[in-house]
Amino acid sequence: MQPSSRASLAISLSGELDLQTAPAVRDELLAIASTAHGPELVLDLADVEFMDSHGLQPLVDAQRVLRQRGRSLRLRTVSRPVVRLIRAAGLAGTFNLLDVAPSGVGQRSHP
Repeated sequence: MQPSSRASLAISLSGELDLQTAPAVRDELLAIASTAHGPELVLDLADVEFMDSHGLQPLVDAQRVLRQRGRSLRLRTVSRPVVRLIRAAGLAGTFNLLDVAPSGVGQRSHP
């Protein structure tokens, strides 16, 4: 069976998305965004434990590539801290958030 050109591609990200990991995540997302078929790419962030401002850049870059190709990026199961980060960076209108995770999901505990 061939994937439908109308089917969305869903990818789950996990761990930390920060200065150290952002370049590798960016490379992977751009490769996927450049070749993905279907109307949208859905990134599930439920298992992202931490994200800082550096972690937003791969998402912004993937969104740009997808838009150039007539496609869109949607973020699913976004933790409240990541939503706050997106808003603080002035990117609230950039991403389509499918749902916000309940409190505690995707949040790293600090000793």
